[in-house]
Formats: sequence, structure tokens, C-alpha cells
Amino acid sequence: MSRPPLPIGTWGSISTRVEKTDAKGKPVTCLSKARIRDHDGHVRPVTAVGKTKTAAERNLLKKLQDRAKTNRWNSAS
Repeated sequence: MSRPPLPIGTWGSISTRVEKTDAKGKPVTCLSKARIRDHDGHVRPVTAVGKTKTAAERNLLKKLQDRAKTNRWNSAS
């Protein structure tokens, strides 16, 4: 049985990884990514970066929330 599609205006799970480390191996840049189903029905990737994993996830959630609001208003007009 297949998985049901994402509802419109929502996103799937968020994955985060370290992109860059300094000479000591400490993370310098982290990348978070997720897929969102826009109000036109297409699933698109969205990414964000931050200095820490938490910052990257927070930046991504802000982008996803803004995108869901923007798409909702654009499709209504």
C-alpha cells in the first residue's frame, strides 16, 4: 500500500546535516531541507542554512511557514 500524499500547504520531515566544519572538526554551517506541497499541488524542495543544527531547522521552519502563508493568499486571488 502506498503512502498518502502530503496535504496541500504542508511539509514533510526535516533533515539536517553538517555542511562545513572548521579545522578542529566543529560544525560551522548546517543545512536543513524538507519538501513542501505548494497550493498548486506540486511538491518542491526548500532548504535553509544556519550556524548550528537548531538554527538551520529554525530558519527552515520560518521559510516553510512564510511560503505556506504566501501561497495560500496567492491562490485565493
